[in-house]
Amino acid sequence: LDCPTLIGVRLCWHLRSQLDNPDARLRFSLILDALCRGFGPQLLLFVHEQVNALHRLTDLAISVKRFAEDEEQRSRFRMELHRSEVRSDLENILSPLRFSIKLGSVVEQQCTVKRSKKRPLWIAWTNPDNLGLHHHAIHQLLFKHGDDLRQDMLTLQILKVMDHMWKEEGLNLDLTTYDCLATGDEMGLIEVVRNSQTIMSIQGQRVRSAMQIDSSQLHKWFLQKKASPQGSEEAYEAAIRRFTNSCAGYCVATFVLGIRDRHNDNIMVDDSGRLFHIDFGHILNNKKKKFGITRERVPFVLTSDFACVIARVDAVHPFLSSDQLSASILSGEEKPYRSKGFMDFTRLCEDAYRVLRRHSNLLLTLLAMMVPSGLPELTCAGDLEYVRKTLAVELRDEEEALNYFNAKFNEAYNGAWTTKIDWFAHWVRR
Repeated sequence: LDCPTLIGVRLCWHLRSQLDNPDARLRFSLILDALCRGFGPQLLLFVHEQVNALHRLTDLAISVKRFAEDEEQRSRFRMELHRSEVRSDLENILSPLRFSIKLGSVVEQQCTVKRSKKRPLWIAWTNPDNLGLHHHAIHQLLFKHGDDLRQDMLTLQILKVMDHMWKEEGLNLDLTTYDCLATGDEMGLIEVVRNSQTIMSIQGQRVRSAMQIDSSQLHKWFLQKKASPQGSEEAYEAAIRRFTNSCAGYCVATFVLGIRDRHNDNIMVDDSGRLFHIDFGHILNNKKKKFGITRERVPFVLTSDFACVIARVDAVHPFLSSDQLSASILSGEEKPYRSKGFMDFTRLCEDAYRVLRRHSNLLLTLLAMMVPSGLPELTCAGDLEYVRKTLAVELRDEEEALNYFNAKFNEAYNGAWTTKIDWFAHWVRR
């Protein structure tokens, strides 16, 4: 092992996160005790400091939820961070996510309470390393209380396996994943991806785009970066290429795994152009419903916003299917699905799907191993039927399977207008 210490600390947290499970408590507590006895005194001290920090974050998360208003929650959080005993527990500890990273002093100005349902805490620390200013001056983590992060951990691990499969076949899809660690019953830490923002925040720069009337804002964001002093034609093309690659990877991965509850507040893009998804609370085609109505009606998210970037065009009407676009002449607008960039994107999705299908046994085995763990949406072997269906394992001919995927691809693109309506509704609720 490259870092046995890291493996030991990770195992420690995995065991601790299961101690509230009555079926595993006795066995795991004995294993945890034996593991900790094998730690040296210094390592045991590091873990003890992490445990204290997580207890403190749990208390903070519970205390801010007592307030109804967003600003009251943020004020309470920052007021608590002023207390010396709170800072003592949170500062100068090793990160549970990456044992090689030390978290220095808390940066109160950058700490906040996010507006999402579970009110996660966004915490920032200085980097005490002597070379920190030349690398990353600030470390940021998200602490979530009230969500079972084990499902996120599983999904992220499967995404990393998929990325490895693609790279082994010569496909670099610029996939971005992040660290996530369940530290207890319905609580844990999530890595903050640097220099990234949600699609919603980019669309929110213009009202028409936020209302899903104008699909061009995301591409304009890329063009603005090209026009900046640090921008160039080469940098723009590289960013579009990374966006196209990563969009293909996540389209295929979210389709195969049935990742749901996709909206413009949990799809993000970083400054280099890579698109990535966050928040995997609904997998295996478990869709959210509102008033008994299923909101998501497409196999995966492929909106006109993404098509504009991939095709390098400024605008496309968001509420017309590709067939309607073919039959209509939109003044000043191009048809991205006919562009070379979009055709290359389609072939990239096909290649990525072929690779995953060839490794379907491994993917299904990895998921099956997690059935006894008690994840909310993976409780029995029958839950894997959706993945068997998306990978078309019953079809022996690869071309038949590819035809099946292409039909789903067209369904996603032609039905993108339904996604835009969902995104508009999400924006209104915010």
